[in-house]
Amino acid sequence: MQSNNFVLLTALQLSGGAKPKRWHYEYGLNLLARYINQRKVMGLDVTGLMDEYREAFKKINQSFFSHSLKNSILEAVK
Repeated sequence: MQSNNFVLLTALQLSGGAKPKRWHYEYGLNLLARYINQRKVMGLDVTGLMDEYREAFKKINQSFFSHSLKNSILEAVK
């Protein structure tokens, strides 16, 4: 994810500069989705924003899912 990604910047702001938690990223995604929808209603271009949303969505779900999957596998092995 690029360092200027809206979702990443929002998550960093919500976390106070510490490592963002999942809910920080999810809030950023929701905020960006609302912004995109508002621009669509007004008839404005959302092409770059949609790409940014897809990139953030994939990155967040990939990193958190793999971490969650790893934890559940470790729990099952114990």
